Amino acid sequence: MVIFLIFFILVGVINYIDYRTYKTIITPTFFLSVPFSAILLLCLLLNPSLSFVKVYPPSILIWIIGLFFFWLPGRVFAYTIGKKDFSSKNPQYTPYNTAPNKVILWIGVLIIGYFLLKYKSIANTEMVGSKEFGGELMIGGIASRLSNVLMLFFPYFVCTRLKSKILKYAFVSAIFFLIISYAAKTWMMNIILASFIVGAFRRQVKVNIKTIILLVFILFILFFLYYSLLIDSDSLLQFVFRHFYFYITSGILPMSSYIESESFFQTDNRYIIMPFVNMYYSLRGLPPMDVHSALWYVTDLNIGTESNVFSFFGTIYIYTDPVLFVVYSSLFGLFSYGVFTSALKSRSIFIHIIYAYNLCILFWGWYNCGYNLLRYWEIFAYGFILYFVNRFYFRLRQDNKYQTVITNV
Repeated sequence: MVIFLIFFILVGVINYIDYRTYKTIITPTFFLSVPFSAILLLCLLLNPSLSFVKVYPPSILIWIIGLFFFWLPGRVFAYTIGKKDFSSKNPQYTPYNTAPNKVILWIGVLIIGYFLLKYKSIANTEMVGSKEFGGELMIGGIASRLSNVLMLFFPYFVCTRLKSKILKYAFVSAIFFLIISYAAKTWMMNIILASFIVGAFRRQVKVNIKTIILLVFILFILFFLYYSLLIDSDSLLQFVFRHFYFYITSGILPMSSYIESESFFQTDNRYIIMPFVNMYYSLRGLPPMDVHSALWYVTDLNIGTESNVFSFFGTIYIYTDPVLFVVYSSLFGLFSYGVFTSALKSRSIFIHIIYAYNLCILFWGWYNCGYNLLRYWEIFAYGFILYFVNRFYFRLRQDNKYQTVITNV
């Protein structure tokens, strides 16, 4: 119990320091540590009665060490922020620009149109909502690339004020419909989570207990909706509730079992930087690495359900060595706080969307380490491209207005 107590104290202290520094809870450490802490607490309270494996206390040492080295780079960036208060009470605070960019708007419309036409063309060959349908719709070739851009447009349309609310809701609904058809529960929840983060960060949504409870409820409903497309209605409710608990504990408990079994390191540094390794392999004409881990552990003792994910720091620990574990934990912290600092200093919605999806990676830290997934890195890359397009468009408009004023004078 001492290890658990040390972990919860560490989480409280570093989040308190971050809040005193940045005046917000929308920080990398908060999104990485608090959801994990909540699920760990649930495991300690409910696992024996629900017949799930117990948490092996020494396994939490991985999170204590990893979380500290992840948080440490934030102290460096704190000096570039200073004591500035980013709350709306600051007299220097000005509202974020939510005006739409016509070029960006048309890009979004064309991509939505492309997927709606593709949806129509495959609706007669595959069952809507199935993995096969989702694969045909958004996996492979140009569709896979554009689907990542589509992930950016959902929070963009949610947080941008269009002149026509009907048009705004139509775009949001169309993207949501397409993502549901993609049949990937994590990305169904990610677009909602990212939109909430962008809205909260830009002060368009108030962050309080009610909104957090509402967000968690919406995420559960999406989880339920995903399985309602796949499971017979007679056993749906019972299955979803137990599987939901299995799902939220499916990173902590395999990590715990791995440490308890005293397994050796599965040293393969390629697994942590898999997107870049697979891009290199693709250029060389080599077969890509398998995304899924070959390590499986039973976590639900009643049904015998297995999991092969090991939480954020568990994944890094298993596939590296002690030295590289500290290095990768620090590098991911450096990247996260670097994006956070950029988001604080920038007024661009696309920088905020990039930051939101980075926080999504950290939020799912109780499940796995999302930095080894290519989709997130593509979203970051396309987000930066749209950021420069957006910046060029508004700068061009300002220059045109300036030239008009000079001509009139």
